[in-house]
Amino acid sequence: TLIPRLYEKVWKKIVVLVDEYDKAVLAYLTDIKKAEQIRDFFTTFYAGVKDNDDKIEFFLLTGLTKILKMSVFSVLNNLVDLSYHRLWYNLMWYTQNEIEENLEEELKELAEYHNLSYEQLLKKVQEYYNWYNFGNRQDLIYNPWNINNLITRKEFNLYWADTGIPSAILNYIDKNQINVQELVDKINTGELMVNEVHFKIEDLNNINTAVLFTNAGYLTIKEVEDTDYILWFPNKETETVMLNFFVNLIKPNNNYALVKKIAKLLYLWITTENKEMLEEWFELMINDFLKDIPYEWIDRNPEWWFKTFLWIFLRLNNVCYYPEVQNLVWRKDLVIPVNNKYYIVEAKVNESTKKAIEQIDKKYVPQLKDGKEIVKYGLNWDRKWKNVVEIEIVNS
Repeated sequence: TLIPRLYEKVWKKIVVLVDEYDKAVLAYLTDIKKAEQIRDFFTTFYAGVKDNDDKIEFFLLTGLTKILKMSVFSVLNNLVDLSYHRLWYNLMWYTQNEIEENLEEELKELAEYHNLSYEQLLKKVQEYYNWYNFGNRQDLIYNPWNINNLITRKEFNLYWADTGIPSAILNYIDKNQINVQELVDKINTGELMVNEVHFKIEDLNNINTAVLFTNAGYLTIKEVEDTDYILWFPNKETETVMLNFFVNLIKPNNNYALVKKIAKLLYLWITTENKEMLEEWFELMINDFLKDIPYEWIDRNPEWWFKTFLWIFLRLNNVCYYPEVQNLVWRKDLVIPVNNKYYIVEAKVNESTKKAIEQIDKKYVPQLKDGKEIVKYGLNWDRKWKNVVEIEIVNS
């Protein structure tokens, strides 16, 4: 609607600029179904551009990745991909010649400010901000944002990195628990290599991590071997971000201190018959420690899954307990003998705790004939909410 209206208003062809065309899709890399829906929408959206081709003078589209390439470029089939084109590699960057020819006076002032010779300064500027390579084998390029800030502020800082880390990368690393250290190790040994086909992302479930970092500017091409690219850190700034941020971004999910805390509290709340605190314990176990376990695993046999973790946490206390005590007639889920008491735990799934207590009274209590006090625990695990929703404690 907009393009023909503008054309009819001024009777001149229109220029269309689209920045970050893939941002809407990248925002949902943790929800692939939604991301695919957005990608399908843009296929139709850009069809309107193609329909008005005769009214468009120039069309420029930029983005972080090529994840829409198949859908968008199939509709806009007269676009030329400049991403790694050897003739257009410096379209939006500064070359070495450009900064020396246009910023010579400013660079000499900067050299004097830092008490360096002009040659020393140029070398330091290269070390910090140069070495990007997107297809040209001779001339490496600079991020203009860094150079502009360096000239203005006269200090060698992480200017581009301070503008913010793309949320798409953060979400992808977090969702897939990417080990960036392994990536860095391959870089340092010169073994991080990708093929040209890896840059043409079609499957949102299978994005090459090295490609994502390269398109985002944290890696660049060091060498080209036919259609294979050996990747490297572009400069000191990006290497610093990779080593000091991304490598340490993902922490191990298994916090042993938390495991010990959960184990200790379970035994404590059972043996002190503290129902309120036991309810909080289950929240801690499910929501803080076991939250990353796929729900399909739980649904296959929720009762066994739940009881297994109870047994594991009790075992960490180095106390005596009997899981699945059974004979030909009966079976007890869990029996914990402590001094002059038996703590009997019966877990149910989507059933009442009353039924669990009745089962203990009918089948388990008659088997314990040594006269010790019995404390009965009935637990109800809700299959839908994946948590213990009811606890009943009865003394006898």
